[in-house]
Amino acid sequence: MLENRLLQSERKTDLLVRERKRNLQVINELSRHLSGIENKEAQIKPFASKKIRRENVQEDVSKIRKERLLVAPTSPTEQVAFYVHLTTSLPSPGANQIIKFDHVMVNIGNGYHNNTGVFIVPTSGVYVFSWSIRLNGGSVHSAELVVNNETHGKVYLDSSHLDGHVSAGSIARLQVGDDVYMRVKAGVCHNRGAIFSDVCGWSSFMGWKISSL
Repeated sequence: MLENRLLQSERKTDLLVRERKRNLQVINELSRHLSGIENKEAQIKPFASKKIRRENVQEDVSKIRKERLLVAPTSPTEQVAFYVHLTTSLPSPGANQIIKFDHVMVNIGNGYHNNTGVFIVPTSGVYVFSWSIRLNGGSVHSAELVVNNETHGKVYLDSSHLDGHVSAGSIARLQVGDDVYMRVKAGVCHNRGAIFSDVCGWSSFMGWKISSL
């Protein structure tokens, strides 16, 4: 009986030893598998970080764009611009005659008055003005930009032999209520003939505000 018990004990011990070996093998395999996963994570991590950083940058750009869209535009009362021209020619304008550009193309701020030809400054600021005068053959004229009864720019053209077109520009610091207009220059400058404006070319006048004072 003792021998039988001893044999049974040896068999159980042998089974336990074998089972322990199998468990050790399984543990080793799991350890190798875990190490492989950790290595892959280490390789992937930099790329994942780059992707996250790229996504963050894209989010920042989107936020900036949204913020720009949310910024209120310049108040309409601060935007001033006009562009006008003659629809018909002036046959024989007299000295110091205001040129009334009758056709209004643009009048942001409602500063230009086509019934008088005068631009009344709606908001103080720095303004740019440009004008263009067309003469037919045989005409001679000087056209000047006037600000509060003072000459602020002028242009002269003698088209005695050919039709001509001349342009000029000026910049002025203006206050609310200042008067600006174009007129035929008198005095030492000759003026004769017509100021032309037709389908082939306009005599025109324009101005716009570029900044506040």
